[in-house]
Amino acid sequence: MKKTRIGTIYRYNLLKHILKTNMWDHIVDIGSHDDYVLSRLSGKFKVAVDMEIPSERTVLPFVVADAKALPFKNNAFDLALMLDVIEHIADENGVAQSISRVLKQKGILTLSTPSVDIQLFPRFLTKAISLKWGHFYRLGYSQEKLFELFSTHFAIKIYQQNSSGYRFLYLLIKAIDLISQRLSSHFLQWIARIDLNHNAGTNGFYWIIAEVIK
Repeated sequence: MKKTRIGTIYRYNLLKHILKTNMWDHIVDIGSHDDYVLSRLSGKFKVAVDMEIPSERTVLPFVVADAKALPFKNNAFDLALMLDVIEHIADENGVAQSISRVLKQKGILTLSTPSVDIQLFPRFLTKAISLKWGHFYRLGYSQEKLFELFSTHFAIKIYQQNSSGYRFLYLLIKAIDLISQRLSSHFLQWIARIDLNHNAGTNGFYWIIAEVIK
């Protein structure tokens, strides 16, 4: 059985506090990779989207599609997730419009992405680790660029999530995960709680909570 990525587990532990509620009618997870996050949210209908079929079978419906051409009807979802995905897209223009189309009025987009100034520990490995994460087009984004990309279609709020604990302990967490994912999951839950209380800073990640403009 394939292990869940430690970044996915960490982001879920942040998300469940950031969203404030676990109750949604229709949810789409864009760039899902697997259904780890989506399966832990409550909703009447949930669908995962990615560019490739996952190697492990998912419990929830899975659609192969491009974020810029989502194959759903207008006004289909209450919540769209896009967690550490947009930095993997070569040309991100058109993503905001595509997501806004499939969201209902007052629908919410929740997005996370690394900062363009992200620094991992040790610092000299930042670029190498980022490439390992698949960040070939860019390390991340500035707040100004995120606003430029999404403000036409969304009323956006951008939050800093410096993730100091996660960034500093990343290689240690990876080592623990090789031994036991159960142990690393507990460790990630603890780190996420600490990081949520010390989120100011631009060397980690940004989170967007955005209401669609209809």
